[in-house]
Amino acid sequence: MRYIIHNAVFSQRIPRYDTRCSKRINQTIKQGCGVNSRLNTSKIRDAIAGKQIIEFTYKGYLRIAEPHVYGIKNGKRQLLVYQIGGTSSSGRIPDWRRIEIDAIQGLRTTGQKFSEVRELPSGDAEQDWDTIISKAK
Repeated sequence: MRYIIHNAVFSQRIPRYDTRCSKRINQTIKQGCGVNSRLNTSKIRDAIAGKQIIEFTYKGYLRIAEPHVYGIKNGKRQLLVYQIGGTSSSGRIPDWRRIEIDAIQGLRTTGQKFSEVRELPSGDAEQDWDTIISKAK
């Protein structure tokens, strides 16, 4: 038997309670849990390595950004981007944004590339991260 859950096809039933995420998922996979989180991680690493501009929704706002650093800071998986388009609650674009990976929805590359690696803002130097998984070079 196959189950279709949140546009994904699985050969086994997804449990109502996912202990990896410690919350009810009501038979849907939310961003940050399981499959989508792993897909985002892979896409992010590929986008950083290829200097590809990404598009995603975060906290209800569409973001278009240059991904620069993916790592762990304060125990959370985060992405440091230079947002160049879309919308933001602060309204300041372009500007640096720190994004929690688990809250990213609809991540995709735009097919465009950025040519220069920007100087990181103060407070985001390599020594300020617990672990850097990928960094634009």
